[in-house]
Parts: sequence; structure tokens; C-alpha cells
Amino acid sequence: MPHLPAREYVVMQMAGELDIRVPQILLERHGGREVFLVERFDRCGDPLQPQRHLFASAHTVLGLEARTTPGDPRRSYLVLADRMRRWIQETPALQDDLQELWRRMAYNALVGNGDDHPRNHGLIHDGTGWRLSRAFDITPLPKFVRILAMSVAADGSQEGSALNLLASCAHFGVDLNQGVAWLGRAAVHVAGHWEQRLRDSGVPAGQTAQFAPAFRLASELAEAPRLLEEIASGIVRQVHKGPPHAGIR
Repeated sequence: MPHLPAREYVVMQMAGELDIRVPQILLERHGGREVFLVERFDRCGDPLQPQRHLFASAHTVLGLEARTTPGDPRRSYLVLADRMRRWIQETPALQDDLQELWRRMAYNALVGNGDDHPRNHGLIHDGTGWRLSRAFDITPLPKFVRILAMSVAADGSQEGSALNLLASCAHFGVDLNQGVAWLGRAAVHVAGHWEQRLRDSGVPAGQTAQFAPAFRLASELAEAPRLLEEIASGIVRQVHKGPPHAGIR
């Protein structure tokens, strides 16, 4: 895949600027090739005799089998949030991690990371309890069509639309207005920086356009700042309205 190290570096860098915890990262060039370096967050101490932290991938946390494929109802950000409520015992830590999981889900949609499968998320034991690990393997895909690898909605939809992302806020303990504010800010940040950051990271100017589909949602939201508020208002109206014929049997 063209310029994979540079692409991953750029979106990981922006993630760290948008309240998403990422490891230390560097982009180097050796022998005319890009090399993306990521600090091992599951190791600490002496590099020659490092101490290992327990790590459980979301694939394990969700109880998935080796051959589980997209479409399985357990391959879901919402289900992962529910499992985290069992694994993470400290309430403040759980609230923080659930809200960050929502941000990661939304960010994947904004940067076209359709490879967000369960082995690219995980929990890590920090010595006192389980926490959401630092984010990793976030990569924009040139042919992204807004379908994520895990479902983002209660009905099982994998479509990373603004409506689905905002409608799921409550499941992660994210206030809807805060979700609107973060999604709008993140969209503006991504839309305003992705192309220049790619150029700064060594992608020729004539080749950046091929990655535009990955960032299309961010661009659309950045160009229509009131859209998210309108979507949120529709969600609130639907909640107040309730399901059709509620209470009638």
C-alpha cells in the first residue's frame, strides 16, 4: 500500500491532538524508505529485560472465535463498551475509557480507518486494574466507503455516519452536546491538516488526492458546521417521541 508509514504517522499524530491516547511515535527515513516507529506500550523498565503488562485484545474481550467475520453481532463497539463495564472496576477510569472508546470509533470514521477490527483494540493491565490500551494501527484507506470493521449502532450497522456516531453517544456515557462539540472540532482539525501533513511526511503533492476518500466525512462536516447540531436535534426529538405506538398493545 503506497506511503503506508506516512499515512499511519499522520493520523496517529492527529489522534493525539484530539484527546485520544497514543504511544510515542516517530517517522524516520532509511535507505529511501519511510519507517514508522511506535513505542511498545505493553513493555516498561529496562529495554534489555522489560517488564510485560498483561494485554487482552478486544477479540479476546468480546469472546470471539478465530474465524469470526464482520457481521457477527459481537463485533461491535457497543458490545465492547458493555464488556469493558465488566473488566474495568474503577468507576472514574471506566467512564474515561468508555468516552475515549467513542472518540476512537468516531475518529476512525473521520480518517477512513476501515481496518478497525477487534485485534486493533485492546485492554491493558496497569498493575492495579484493566484500562483501555493506547490506540494503535489507525490507518486511512484510499477506498474507504464509511464502513467500519465493527458495528457502531444498536441495529448492527457498521456505517460510520454522523447520525450513527451521535446516536450511540449515550451508550458510551457521552453527553450528546459534548459529542457534537468533539466531532465538529475533530472534523475541522482533520479536514484542515491531513493533506499538508501527508506532504510534510514525504507524500508527493500529486499523490495526496488518492487519499481524499478516507477524509471525506471530515471534510463534509467541516464545511457544514450546523449539520451536527441538526442531527442531534433530530435524535433528541426521536427520543422524546419514543417508538411508534409506545404503550399500545
